[in-house]
Amino acid sequence: MTKRPKDEDRHAQSLSLAEAFAALDVQLGSGNDNGEPIGEPAPVFLYACGWRAGSTLLQRLIVSSQQVLMWGEPYALCGLVQMLTGASRPLLKGYPESFYPEPSELTEAAQVEIRDKLTSSWIANVHPHPKRFKRALRALFDELYGAQAKAAGYPRFGVKEVRLGAPQAVFLKWLYPQSKAIFLVRDPRDCWRSAKAIAENKVWDLPFGPPVTDAQSYARLWREVADSFMHHGETSDLLFLRYEDLTGANGANEVALIEQHLGIETDHSVFEHRVRGFESPPQDLTAEEIETFRSTCGPLLTHFGYDSTS
Repeated sequence: MTKRPKDEDRHAQSLSLAEAFAALDVQLGSGNDNGEPIGEPAPVFLYACGWRAGSTLLQRLIVSSQQVLMWGEPYALCGLVQMLTGASRPLLKGYPESFYPEPSELTEAAQVEIRDKLTSSWIANVHPHPKRFKRALRALFDELYGAQAKAAGYPRFGVKEVRLGAPQAVFLKWLYPQSKAIFLVRDPRDCWRSAKAIAENKVWDLPFGPPVTDAQSYARLWREVADSFMHHGETSDLLFLRYEDLTGANGANEVALIEQHLGIETDHSVFEHRVRGFESPPQDLTAEEIETFRSTCGPLLTHFGYDSTS
Protein backbone atom coordinates (compact mmCIF):
# COMPACT_ATOMS: atom_id res chain seq x y z
CA MET A 1 0.00 0.00 0.00
CA THR A 2 1.05 3.61 -0.54
CA LYS A 3 1.95 5.58 2.63
CA ARG A 4 1.41 9.30 3.19
CA PRO A 5 4.49 11.22 4.49
CA LYS A 6 3.97 12.33 8.08
CA ASP A 7 5.93 15.57 7.87
CA GLU A 8 3.66 16.87 5.10
CA ASP A 9 0.59 15.95 7.18
CA ARG A 10 1.82 18.05 10.10
CA HIS A 11 2.59 20.97 7.80
CA ALA A 12 -0.90 20.86 6.27
CA GLN A 13 -2.50 21.21 9.69
CA SER A 14 -0.86 24.64 10.16
CA LEU A 15 -2.20 26.02 6.88
CA SER A 16 -5.41 27.81 6.01
CA LEU A 17 -8.15 25.61 4.60
CA ALA A 18 -7.41 26.75 1.04
CA GLU A 19 -3.69 26.16 1.48
CA ALA A 20 -4.35 22.77 3.06
CA PHE A 21 -6.45 21.61 0.10
CA ALA A 22 -3.74 22.83 -2.28
CA ALA A 23 -1.09 21.03 -0.24
CA LEU A 24 -3.18 17.85 -0.33
CA ASP A 25 -3.28 17.94 -4.12
CA VAL A 26 0.48 18.37 -4.25
CA GLN A 27 1.06 15.61 -1.72
CA LEU A 28 -1.13 13.17 -3.59
CA GLY A 29 0.24 14.20 -6.95
CA SER A 30 -3.16 15.41 -8.12
CA GLY A 31 -2.39 19.06 -8.69
CA ASN A 32 -2.97 18.58 -12.43
CA ASP A 33 -5.47 15.77 -12.03
CA ASN A 34 -8.66 17.38 -10.78
CA GLY A 35 -11.06 15.36 -12.86
CA GLU A 36 -11.76 18.57 -14.77
CA PRO A 37 -11.83 18.04 -18.53
CA ILE A 38 -9.65 20.45 -20.49
CA GLY A 39 -11.75 23.33 -21.80
CA GLU A 40 -14.71 22.52 -19.53
CA PRO A 41 -16.70 25.75 -18.89
CA ALA A 42 -16.17 27.01 -15.35
CA PRO A 43 -19.16 26.93 -12.98
CA VAL A 44 -20.25 30.00 -11.02
CA PHE A 45 -20.95 30.06 -7.30
CA LEU A 46 -22.93 32.96 -5.84
CA TYR A 47 -22.82 33.34 -2.07
CA ALA A 48 -24.91 35.83 -0.14
CA CYS A 49 -25.09 36.78 3.53
CA GLY A 50 -28.55 35.40 4.22
CA TRP A 51 -31.99 35.94 2.72
CA ARG A 52 -33.35 39.17 1.21
CA ALA A 53 -29.84 40.30 0.28
CA GLY A 54 -30.55 40.69 -3.43
CA SER A 55 -29.08 37.35 -4.45
CA THR A 56 -32.07 36.40 -6.63
CA LEU A 57 -31.73 39.66 -8.59
CA LEU A 58 -28.08 38.85 -9.23
CA GLN A 59 -29.00 35.25 -10.05
CA ARG A 60 -31.47 36.47 -12.69
CA LEU A 61 -28.85 38.82 -14.13
CA ILE A 62 -26.34 35.98 -14.51
CA VAL A 63 -28.94 33.65 -16.05
CA SER A 64 -29.81 36.39 -18.58
CA SER A 65 -26.44 35.70 -20.22
CA GLN A 66 -27.90 32.39 -21.41
CA GLN A 67 -24.49 30.93 -20.63
CA VAL A 68 -25.10 29.94 -17.02
CA LEU A 69 -28.07 28.11 -15.53
CA MET A 70 -27.83 29.13 -11.90
CA TRP A 71 -29.75 26.94 -9.49
CA GLY A 72 -31.35 28.67 -6.52
CA GLU A 73 -30.39 27.15 -3.16
CA PRO A 74 -30.68 23.62 -4.58
CA TYR A 75 -31.38 20.97 -1.95
CA ALA A 76 -30.13 23.41 0.66
CA LEU A 77 -31.87 21.70 3.56
CA CYS A 78 -30.04 18.47 2.77
CA GLY A 79 -26.82 20.20 3.84
CA LEU A 80 -24.78 18.43 1.15
CA VAL A 81 -22.04 21.02 0.76
CA GLN A 82 -21.66 21.53 4.51
CA MET A 83 -21.46 17.80 5.22
CA LEU A 84 -19.07 17.02 2.39
CA THR A 85 -16.81 19.92 3.37
CA GLY A 86 -16.60 18.35 6.80
CA ALA A 87 -16.18 14.87 5.35
CA SER A 88 -13.13 16.08 3.40
CA ARG A 89 -11.32 17.53 6.41
CA PRO A 90 -9.79 14.23 7.62
CA LEU A 91 -7.90 14.04 4.33
CA LEU A 92 -6.14 17.25 5.33
CA LYS A 93 -4.91 15.60 8.53
CA GLY A 94 -3.22 12.58 7.05
CA TYR A 95 -6.20 10.26 6.64
CA PRO A 96 -6.03 7.61 5.39
CA GLU A 97 -2.45 6.76 6.30
CA SER A 98 -2.24 4.27 3.44
CA PHE A 99 -4.29 3.47 0.37
CA TYR A 100 -4.30 1.30 -2.73
CA PRO A 101 -2.02 2.90 -5.34
CA GLU A 102 -3.33 3.91 -8.71
CA PRO A 103 -2.54 1.09 -11.18
CA SER A 104 -1.39 3.67 -13.72
CA GLU A 105 1.38 4.68 -11.30
CA LEU A 106 2.78 1.12 -11.03
CA THR A 107 4.71 -1.21 -13.25
CA GLU A 108 2.97 -4.43 -14.25
CA ALA A 109 5.26 -6.38 -11.95
CA ALA A 110 4.39 -4.13 -9.00
CA GLN A 111 0.69 -4.56 -9.67
CA VAL A 112 1.08 -8.34 -9.61
CA GLU A 113 3.04 -8.13 -6.35
CA ILE A 114 0.33 -6.05 -4.65
CA ARG A 115 -2.44 -8.38 -5.80
CA ASP A 116 -0.54 -11.35 -4.39
CA LYS A 117 -0.05 -9.60 -1.05
CA LEU A 118 -3.78 -8.90 -0.63
CA THR A 119 -4.40 -12.49 0.39
CA SER A 120 -1.51 -12.65 2.85
CA SER A 121 -1.62 -9.18 4.45
CA TRP A 122 -3.80 -7.31 6.93
CA ILE A 123 -6.32 -5.66 4.63
CA ALA A 124 -9.03 -4.66 7.11
CA ASN A 125 -8.54 -0.99 6.18
CA VAL A 126 -7.75 -0.92 2.48
CA HIS A 127 -8.76 2.46 1.06
CA PRO A 128 -9.20 3.51 -2.55
CA HIS A 129 -6.79 6.26 -3.58
CA PRO A 130 -7.82 9.69 -2.18
CA LYS A 131 -7.83 10.97 -5.75
CA ARG A 132 -10.92 8.81 -6.20
CA PHE A 133 -12.54 10.47 -3.19
CA LYS A 134 -12.19 13.86 -4.81
CA ARG A 135 -13.36 12.62 -8.21
CA ALA A 136 -16.41 10.99 -6.63
CA LEU A 137 -17.44 14.23 -4.94
CA ARG A 138 -16.94 16.09 -8.19
CA ALA A 139 -19.06 13.51 -10.02
CA LEU A 140 -21.89 14.01 -7.54
CA PHE A 141 -22.09 17.74 -8.21
CA ASP A 142 -21.51 17.33 -11.94
CA GLU A 143 -24.58 15.13 -12.09
CA LEU A 144 -26.68 17.12 -9.63
CA TYR A 145 -25.88 20.61 -10.95
CA GLY A 146 -24.21 20.26 -14.32
CA ALA A 147 -25.93 17.53 -16.29
CA GLN A 148 -29.38 19.10 -16.41
CA ALA A 149 -27.93 22.55 -17.16
CA LYS A 150 -26.20 21.11 -20.23
CA ALA A 151 -29.32 19.23 -21.25
CA ALA A 152 -31.23 22.52 -21.07
CA GLY A 153 -28.73 24.19 -23.40
CA TYR A 154 -26.57 26.09 -20.90
CA PRO A 155 -22.80 25.61 -21.27
CA ARG A 156 -22.19 26.33 -17.57
CA PHE A 157 -24.00 25.73 -14.33
CA GLY A 158 -24.16 27.98 -11.33
CA VAL A 159 -25.39 27.75 -7.75
CA LYS A 160 -26.82 30.53 -5.59
CA GLU A 161 -26.53 29.95 -1.85
CA VAL A 162 -27.44 32.06 1.18
CA ARG A 163 -26.52 29.64 3.97
CA LEU A 164 -22.89 28.82 3.10
CA GLY A 165 -19.73 30.43 4.38
CA ALA A 166 -16.14 30.69 3.21
CA PRO A 167 -15.15 27.11 4.26
CA GLN A 168 -17.75 25.71 1.89
CA ALA A 169 -16.62 28.14 -0.82
CA VAL A 170 -13.05 26.87 -0.41
CA PHE A 171 -14.26 23.27 -0.66
CA LEU A 172 -16.15 23.94 -3.90
CA LYS A 173 -13.13 25.78 -5.28
CA TRP A 174 -11.06 22.66 -4.53
CA LEU A 175 -13.51 20.53 -6.50
CA TYR A 176 -13.74 23.08 -9.33
CA PRO A 177 -10.40 24.90 -9.63
CA GLN A 178 -11.57 26.87 -12.68
CA SER A 179 -14.77 28.09 -11.01
CA LYS A 180 -15.62 31.72 -10.38
CA ALA A 181 -17.41 33.00 -7.29
CA ILE A 182 -19.19 36.11 -6.07
CA PHE A 183 -19.95 37.12 -2.50
CA LEU A 184 -22.90 39.51 -2.18
CA VAL A 185 -23.42 41.48 1.01
CA ARG A 186 -26.22 43.84 2.02
CA ASP A 187 -26.82 45.88 5.16
CA PRO A 188 -28.37 43.26 7.48
CA ARG A 189 -30.87 45.78 8.84
CA ASP A 190 -32.29 46.27 5.36
CA CYS A 191 -32.29 42.51 4.84
CA TRP A 192 -34.32 42.06 8.00
CA ARG A 193 -36.67 44.94 7.15
CA SER A 194 -37.58 42.98 4.05
CA ALA A 195 -37.61 39.62 5.80
CA LYS A 196 -39.57 40.87 8.80
CA ALA A 197 -42.54 41.64 6.62
CA ILE A 198 -43.01 37.94 5.92
CA ALA A 199 -41.46 36.45 9.07
CA GLU A 200 -44.84 35.83 10.68
CA ASN A 201 -45.79 33.42 7.90
CA LYS A 202 -42.40 31.95 7.01
CA VAL A 203 -39.54 30.21 8.77
CA TRP A 204 -36.08 30.10 7.20
CA ASP A 205 -34.70 26.67 7.97
CA LEU A 206 -31.06 25.76 8.27
CA PRO A 207 -29.86 22.19 7.67
CA PHE A 208 -28.05 22.25 11.01
CA GLY A 209 -29.19 24.26 13.98
CA PRO A 210 -32.33 26.22 14.81
CA PRO A 211 -34.21 28.13 12.09
CA VAL A 212 -34.02 31.87 11.50
CA THR A 213 -37.15 33.39 12.98
CA ASP A 214 -36.27 36.82 14.39
CA ALA A 215 -33.79 39.69 14.28
CA GLN A 216 -31.36 37.99 16.65
CA SER A 217 -31.13 34.73 14.71
CA TYR A 218 -30.87 36.62 11.40
CA ALA A 219 -28.11 38.84 12.78
CA ARG A 220 -26.16 35.79 13.93
CA LEU A 221 -26.42 34.16 10.51
CA TRP A 222 -25.37 37.37 8.72
CA ARG A 223 -22.42 37.78 11.08
CA GLU A 224 -21.28 34.18 10.66
CA VAL A 225 -21.37 34.26 6.86
CA ALA A 226 -19.97 37.78 6.47
CA ASP A 227 -17.20 37.19 8.98
CA SER A 228 -16.07 34.01 7.25
CA PHE A 229 -15.76 35.74 3.89
CA MET A 230 -14.12 38.80 5.44
CA HIS A 231 -11.34 36.61 6.81
CA HIS A 232 -11.13 34.63 3.58
CA GLY A 233 -10.57 37.83 1.64
CA GLU A 234 -11.23 38.81 -1.96
CA THR A 235 -9.19 36.93 -4.56
CA SER A 236 -8.94 36.87 -8.34
CA ASP A 237 -11.58 34.13 -8.35
CA LEU A 238 -13.90 35.65 -5.69
CA LEU A 239 -15.56 39.01 -6.34
CA PHE A 240 -17.04 40.98 -3.44
CA LEU A 241 -20.18 43.02 -4.19
CA ARG A 242 -22.50 45.19 -2.15
CA TYR A 243 -26.18 45.15 -3.03
CA GLU A 244 -26.31 48.91 -2.46
CA ASP A 245 -23.65 49.46 -5.13
CA LEU A 246 -25.23 47.03 -7.57
CA THR A 247 -28.60 48.81 -7.41
CA GLY A 248 -27.22 52.33 -6.96
CA ALA A 249 -26.45 55.13 -9.37
CA ASN A 250 -23.23 53.46 -10.50
CA GLY A 251 -24.73 50.00 -10.81
CA ALA A 252 -23.61 49.72 -14.43
CA ASN A 253 -20.01 49.72 -13.20
CA GLU A 254 -20.77 46.81 -10.88
CA VAL A 255 -22.44 44.90 -13.71
CA ALA A 256 -19.35 45.45 -15.86
CA LEU A 257 -17.21 43.97 -13.07
CA ILE A 258 -19.50 40.95 -12.90
CA GLU A 259 -19.40 40.41 -16.65
CA GLN A 260 -15.63 40.70 -16.73
CA HIS A 261 -15.24 38.39 -13.72
CA LEU A 262 -17.48 35.68 -15.14
CA GLY A 263 -16.69 36.15 -18.81
CA ILE A 264 -20.32 36.71 -19.83
CA GLU A 265 -22.59 39.40 -21.26
CA THR A 266 -25.84 40.03 -19.43
CA ASP A 267 -29.18 41.64 -20.21
CA HIS A 268 -29.27 44.85 -18.17
CA SER A 269 -33.04 45.13 -18.55
CA VAL A 270 -33.27 42.62 -15.70
CA PHE A 271 -33.03 45.63 -13.38
CA GLU A 272 -36.15 47.12 -14.93
CA HIS A 273 -38.26 44.12 -14.02
CA ARG A 274 -37.95 43.58 -10.30
CA VAL A 275 -39.46 40.31 -9.15
CA ARG A 276 -40.35 39.99 -5.48
CA GLY A 277 -40.97 36.60 -3.98
CA PHE A 278 -43.35 38.25 -1.53
CA GLU A 279 -45.56 41.29 -1.92
CA SER A 280 -45.37 42.56 1.67
CA PRO A 281 -43.48 45.88 1.86
CA PRO A 282 -40.44 46.24 4.14
CA GLN A 283 -41.18 47.04 7.77
CA ASP A 284 -39.51 49.42 10.18
CA LEU A 285 -37.27 47.97 12.84
CA THR A 286 -37.89 48.42 16.53
CA ALA A 287 -35.30 50.09 18.71
CA GLU A 288 -34.53 46.68 20.19
CA GLU A 289 -33.94 45.17 16.75
CA ILE A 290 -31.67 48.04 15.75
CA GLU A 291 -29.62 47.49 18.90
CA THR A 292 -29.49 43.75 18.17
CA PHE A 293 -27.85 44.37 14.79
CA ARG A 294 -25.51 47.01 16.19
CA SER A 295 -24.28 44.78 19.00
CA THR A 296 -24.14 41.57 16.95
CA CYS A 297 -22.75 42.87 13.66
CA GLY A 298 -21.07 46.18 14.62
CA PRO A 299 -17.44 45.69 13.48
CA LEU A 300 -18.54 43.88 10.34
CA LEU A 301 -20.95 46.68 9.46
CA THR A 302 -18.01 49.08 9.51
CA HIS A 303 -15.82 46.73 7.49
CA PHE A 304 -18.37 46.51 4.68
CA GLY A 305 -19.02 50.25 4.67
CA TYR A 306 -22.24 50.45 6.68
CA ASP A 307 -23.05 52.84 9.51
CA SER A 308 -22.62 50.89 12.74
CA THR A 309 -23.87 53.66 15.03
CA SER A 310 -27.54 53.79 14.00
